[in-house]
Amino acid sequence: MQTLSRCGPSGAVMAVLFLSLGACEKHQEAPPVAALPPPSPQLPAPIPSADDLLQGQFAQFGAKPGDGGWTVTLSSAKFKAGKVSFAPDDEATIGKIAELLNANLQLRILIEDYADEHGSRTHTQRLSQEHANAVLRDLTSMGVDPGKVQAQGRFDDSKNPRVEFIFSNAGGEFRPAPVENS
Repeated sequence: MQTLSRCGPSGAVMAVLFLSLGACEKHQEAPPVAALPPPSPQLPAPIPSADDLLQGQFAQFGAKPGDGGWTVTLSSAKFKAGKVSFAPDDEATIGKIAELLNANLQLRILIEDYADEHGSRTHTQRLSQEHANAVLRDLTSMGVDPGKVQAQGRFDDSKNPRVEFIFSNAGGEFRPAPVENS
């Protein structure tokens, strides 16, 4: 028995024992495994501010940053006998504005009407105020709290009649809207 002689003269019993345990065979160790670094903790996503959330909602109806805040401009307003009517698309926008005002307790809005020039500056200013008041009544008829709405007639000689809706920030303050850097 050749295996017995390789394992030494200590006897057949010891040789069988070593063979069964693999003592006479070459033992190869497994290559070391590279340790992976522990997983980094997942940082929670930043919580958007109330103003950030509102800006996303303003974008739904085309609001743009302006001097007083986020502004929506509608040019389809028609005024007759103290009432206002809008084109269907603009009427849908007015509905969304009312929903937004009703859903956000602190949000306020300033309505500015710029009427066509009708005679004197004073007369045009008064007519413009009447128009702004008509839009205010339209919003309050949709359940908007009248305390959240201001109406202002403006004189503008640009011959560009329009109604502008200027939104406050989430805290109810009117201030310039942030302008994105391009």
